[in-house]
Formats: sequence, C-alpha cells, structure tokens
Amino acid sequence: KEFDANRPGEAVTLAFDFIDGIPDGVTVSSADPVTIDVVGGEDPGPAAMLSGAAVLYGTMVLQRVEGGIMGNDYLAVARILLSDGQSRELPALLPIRVWT
Repeated sequence: KEFDANRPGEAVTLAFDFIDGIPDGVTVSSADPVTIDVVGGEDPGPAAMLSGAAVLYGTMVLQRVEGGIMGNDYLAVARILLSDGQSRELPALLPIRVWT
C-alpha cells in the first residue's frame, strides 16, 4: 500500500484497513503503536512524525502524522492482535513531496 504524497508541513491521519486479513469469526482485540522508519532519504528521528497514539476503529488503525523531510520516503507499519491470538501487520509507504 502507498499513501498519497504529503507536503512537509501537513498533518494527516493515516488509515490502515485490515478487513481483508481477518478470518471469519475472529475480531480485532487491540492495536500496537504504529512504527515509522525511513526507507528513502535521511531522517535521524522519523518517530517524531507520529502525533499521538494509534486508534483502533473497527478493523482500522488510525494514526496521525505530521512533518517529515521533503523528498524522503517513510514506511509506516500498523499491527493488530486478533481474538484468536494471531497478529497481522500492514506496511504502507508514505512519500513526502512538495507539489506545485
């Protein structure tokens, strides 16, 4: 998955939807904190982009992010725990660009 490119000054909420990875009869028990790392470019503190805690909303994990360094690509990963003890992760690329 790839999110639309953000501008460095924007604050947005990323939505990770796990609906396709949840077996029938199983529910989402909880969500771990979202992680974010640089996969293209340099940023000594990518975790500073995370604004607040991840929120579990049905089968979705919502995470507010802000900032980032122009030209960088970040990999955000959300993880849920299921009622049957399994877990699922959903990675997504977040590019930071300036569009004119």
